[in-house]
Amino acid sequence: MKHLALIAALFSTFVASNCFSAQVYKWVDENGQTQFTQFPPPSSQESKSIQVQSAQSASSSGSTERLKNIRQQLSESIVDRDKKKADRLAKKEKDEQNCQLAKQQLREAKIGGRRYRVTESGRHYLDEKEMAESLSKAKEDVKTHCSK
Repeated sequence: MKHLALIAALFSTFVASNCFSAQVYKWVDENGQTQFTQFPPPSSQESKSIQVQSAQSASSSGSTERLKNIRQQLSESIVDRDKKKADRLAKKEKDEQNCQLAKQQLREAKIGGRRYRVTESGRHYLDEKEMAESLSKAKEDVKTHCSK
Protein backbone atom coordinates (compact mmCIF):
# COMPACT_ATOMS: atom_id res chain seq x y z
CA MET A 1 0.00 0.00 0.00
CA LYS A 2 2.90 2.34 0.81
CA HIS A 3 4.39 1.63 -2.61
CA LEU A 4 1.14 2.45 -4.34
CA ALA A 5 0.92 5.83 -2.54
CA LEU A 6 4.55 6.58 -3.43
CA ILE A 7 3.98 5.69 -7.08
CA ALA A 8 0.84 7.87 -7.19
CA ALA A 9 2.72 10.82 -5.65
CA LEU A 10 5.62 10.49 -8.11
CA PHE A 11 3.22 10.15 -11.05
CA SER A 12 1.23 13.28 -10.07
CA THR A 13 4.47 15.25 -9.65
CA PHE A 14 5.64 14.14 -13.11
CA VAL A 15 2.29 15.05 -14.72
CA ALA A 16 2.17 18.44 -12.98
CA SER A 17 5.71 19.34 -14.07
CA ASN A 18 4.91 18.43 -17.68
CA CYS A 19 1.71 20.50 -17.67
CA PHE A 20 3.61 23.72 -16.94
CA SER A 21 6.45 23.27 -19.40
CA ALA A 22 6.16 23.40 -23.14
CA GLN A 23 8.23 21.53 -25.67
CA VAL A 24 9.00 23.56 -28.81
CA TYR A 25 10.73 22.23 -31.91
CA LYS A 26 12.73 24.33 -34.34
CA TRP A 27 13.39 22.95 -37.81
CA VAL A 28 13.88 24.03 -41.42
CA ASP A 29 11.36 22.74 -43.96
CA GLU A 30 12.02 21.72 -47.58
CA ASN A 31 11.45 25.35 -48.73
CA GLY A 32 14.20 26.63 -46.44
CA GLN A 33 11.83 28.32 -44.02
CA THR A 34 12.41 28.00 -40.29
CA GLN A 35 9.45 26.47 -38.48
CA PHE A 36 8.60 26.53 -34.77
CA THR A 37 6.02 23.98 -33.63
CA GLN A 38 4.94 22.16 -30.51
CA PHE A 39 4.91 18.90 -32.46
CA PRO A 40 8.01 17.17 -33.76
CA PRO A 41 8.66 17.61 -37.49
CA PRO A 42 8.33 14.78 -39.98
CA SER A 43 10.91 12.08 -39.34
CA SER A 44 12.92 13.13 -42.40
CA GLN A 45 13.60 16.60 -40.93
CA GLU A 46 16.30 17.35 -38.39
CA SER A 47 15.00 19.37 -35.44
CA LYS A 48 16.30 21.10 -32.35
CA SER A 49 14.37 21.16 -29.07
CA ILE A 50 14.05 24.64 -27.54
CA GLN A 51 13.29 25.44 -23.91
CA VAL A 52 10.67 28.19 -23.72
CA GLN A 53 10.51 30.50 -20.74
CA SER A 54 7.21 32.22 -20.21
CA ALA A 55 7.10 35.90 -19.41
CA GLN A 56 6.06 36.92 -15.96
CA SER A 57 2.48 37.99 -15.69
CA ALA A 58 1.67 41.62 -15.11
CA SER A 59 0.86 42.71 -11.61
CA SER A 60 -2.81 42.34 -10.90
CA SER A 61 -3.16 45.93 -9.67
CA GLY A 62 -1.63 47.28 -12.89
CA SER A 63 -3.80 45.00 -15.00
CA THR A 64 -6.88 45.96 -13.05
CA GLU A 65 -6.12 49.66 -13.52
CA ARG A 66 -5.55 49.23 -17.28
CA LEU A 67 -8.76 47.24 -17.59
CA LYS A 68 -10.63 49.96 -15.68
CA ASN A 69 -9.21 52.63 -18.04
CA ILE A 70 -10.14 50.62 -21.12
CA ARG A 71 -13.68 50.12 -19.83
CA GLN A 72 -13.97 53.85 -19.10
CA GLN A 73 -12.80 54.74 -22.62
CA LEU A 74 -15.21 52.23 -24.11
CA SER A 75 -18.06 53.62 -22.05
CA GLU A 76 -17.21 57.18 -23.12
CA SER A 77 -17.02 56.18 -26.78
CA ILE A 78 -20.42 54.46 -26.54
CA VAL A 79 -21.97 57.56 -24.95
CA ASP A 80 -20.33 59.76 -27.60
CA ARG A 81 -21.58 57.52 -30.40
CA ASP A 82 -25.11 57.51 -28.98
CA LYS A 83 -25.06 61.32 -28.64
CA LYS A 84 -23.93 61.74 -32.25
CA LYS A 85 -26.66 59.36 -33.40
CA ALA A 86 -29.29 61.29 -31.45
CA ASP A 87 -28.00 64.56 -32.92
CA ARG A 88 -28.20 63.13 -36.46
CA LEU A 89 -31.75 61.91 -35.87
CA ALA A 90 -32.81 65.29 -34.43
CA LYS A 91 -31.26 67.12 -37.40
CA LYS A 92 -32.97 64.77 -39.84
CA GLU A 93 -36.33 65.34 -38.12
CA LYS A 94 -35.83 69.14 -38.16
CA ASP A 95 -34.86 69.02 -41.85
CA GLU A 96 -38.02 67.03 -42.58
CA GLN A 97 -40.16 69.56 -40.71
CA ASN A 98 -38.53 72.45 -42.60
CA CYS A 99 -39.16 70.65 -45.90
CA GLN A 100 -42.83 70.09 -45.08
CA LEU A 101 -43.23 73.75 -44.07
CA ALA A 102 -41.54 74.94 -47.28
CA LYS A 103 -43.80 72.71 -49.40
CA GLN A 104 -46.88 74.03 -47.58
CA GLN A 105 -45.79 77.64 -48.21
CA LEU A 106 -45.21 76.83 -51.90
CA ARG A 107 -48.69 75.31 -52.22
CA GLU A 108 -50.22 78.39 -50.63
CA ALA A 109 -48.22 80.71 -52.90
CA LYS A 110 -49.37 78.81 -56.01
CA ILE A 111 -53.05 78.97 -55.06
CA GLY A 112 -53.19 82.70 -55.73
CA GLY A 113 -56.05 84.92 -54.68
CA ARG A 114 -55.82 87.65 -52.10
CA ARG A 115 -53.01 87.03 -49.65
CA TYR A 116 -51.91 89.07 -46.71
CA ARG A 117 -49.41 89.30 -43.90
CA VAL A 118 -50.30 90.27 -40.38
CA THR A 119 -48.32 93.30 -39.22
CA GLU A 120 -48.44 95.48 -36.12
CA SER A 121 -50.89 97.81 -37.82
CA GLY A 122 -53.15 95.01 -39.07
CA ARG A 123 -53.41 93.10 -42.32
CA HIS A 124 -51.18 94.04 -45.22
CA TYR A 125 -52.52 92.67 -48.53
CA LEU A 126 -49.81 91.60 -50.98
CA ASP A 127 -49.66 93.18 -54.42
CA GLU A 128 -48.65 91.25 -57.57
CA LYS A 129 -44.91 91.95 -57.12
CA GLU A 130 -44.92 90.80 -53.47
CA MET A 131 -46.87 87.66 -54.40
CA ALA A 132 -44.29 86.84 -57.12
CA GLU A 133 -41.47 87.36 -54.60
CA SER A 134 -43.29 85.13 -52.10
CA LEU A 135 -43.64 82.38 -54.73
CA SER A 136 -39.96 82.68 -55.67
CA LYS A 137 -38.90 82.51 -52.02
CA ALA A 138 -41.12 79.47 -51.42
CA LYS A 139 -39.50 77.66 -54.39
CA GLU A 140 -36.02 78.48 -53.04
CA ASP A 141 -36.98 77.21 -49.58
CA VAL A 142 -38.19 73.91 -51.08
CA LYS A 143 -34.88 73.54 -52.96
CA THR A 144 -32.91 74.33 -49.83
CA HIS A 145 -34.76 72.12 -47.36
CA CYS A 146 -36.00 69.24 -49.52
CA SER A 147 -33.12 68.45 -51.87
CA LYS A 148 -31.04 66.46 -49.35
